[in-house]
This record gives sequence, C-alpha cells and structure tokens, in this order.
Amino acid sequence: MRVPPQPKVYHLTHLENLPSILQDGCLWSDAHMRTLGRPIMRIGFGHLKERRVTTQELSSHPGLHVGECVPFYFSVRPPMLHVIHRQDDRLSYKGGQDPVVYLEADLHAAVDWAVENGRRWAFTNANAVSSDFDDFASLERLDEINWAAVFRRKWGPDVHHGKQAEFLLEWSFPWELVERVCVRLPAVQEQVYDVIAGAGRQPRVELAPGWYFQ
Repeated sequence: MRVPPQPKVYHLTHLENLPSILQDGCLWSDAHMRTLGRPIMRIGFGHLKERRVTTQELSSHPGLHVGECVPFYFSVRPPMLHVIHRQDDRLSYKGGQDPVVYLEADLHAAVDWAVENGRRWAFTNANAVSSDFDDFASLERLDEINWAAVFRRKWGPDVHHGKQAEFLLEWSFPWELVERVCVRLPAVQEQVYDVIAGAGRQPRVELAPGWYFQ
C-alpha cells in the first residue's frame, strides 16, 4: 500500500487529562510529566512506560529516549485501545474505553512545527517499546511503515506489529496542532465541549464510534 498523501496521527488520552493539557497549551512527554509530579490519569502499562523513559533510545537521534517524546499512532483502533477495552488485568486503569479520547493532528504540520522550533522528531515502523522496531527521521522513509497494517480495521498477529507504528515529537506537542478530538459517546462529546469552551484553539469535536471496539 502506498504512503497516504496527508497522513494523520492520533494520541489517546483520558478525558480527565484534557484540562491540564489546555492549561499548559501542550501534551508533555512522560519523562517531563515525571518532573512536574502532576496527577494524571494513566491508561497505559506502567512497566512499558518505564522502559520507554529509561532504556528505549532512538537510533535516528542517539541519546534521545522514546519516553522523552510525545507519542502518536498512525492508526485508529490500536491494539492498546483493545487492551483498555478488555480491562486487561495487567492495567491499573480499569475505566474502559468510553472516557478515552483521540487527539488527531496532521503529520506534515507536526513535522513542520518541529523543524521551525528546533525539536527532534521521528517515526517508527512498530511499537517503540518492542525489541525490534526501526525508527527514522525523514519523511522520505515513510514507506518503511506497513500502511496496509496501519489501516486494517480488524487485525491479528500478522499485522499487530505494524499497526503500532508511532510518530514521536521531542518534549511536548502543542495543542494548536490538534485538529480534531474524536470520542465514542455523545455524553463524552458534550464533556469535551465544556472543557475546551474557553480555549483559544477550538478543534472539531466529533463522534467516531467506529474507532472504538464493540
């Protein structure tokens, strides 16, 4: 499958995290969130986040750890959301997928912002906590991503690896680049409207139940 002309990237976060994101005007990397010591609703595996911060480095930027970047997927319905939906016993978070929202941004706009602001960026062809991912810092290498896996709605072991490709932006990701907030339920949509009502940047807030698991 060819590289899409205008790829979008997606960050998953809990509804409760939106107020602090708006207050700061950005999403922070996990590494920086540690220094802030601020309460946050964590929806991922704690032990994997630890590895991303302490051991997983990017070959395209030696010395830069994955956890020092804000992560985005290239796909919706990622395997991690399925884990949240199933309320995996290994997760400390047990709230399910309904309060989880997608923040959508344009890949090219994010890279342009990174270049203009002196921030390092990269993308991977698999989950950046796996033992065999490759990472790149050139848009000319986007064909290294398995786009057929990225866009596969139903996935299994054959596409699980490629579907977890990530875009990574060093340190923080500005709220101004968020184009859409997508949610599963109308009630959550209304809550998002309430949270962002006073924000300078007003992304579209849309229902996207097909981006979630039934």
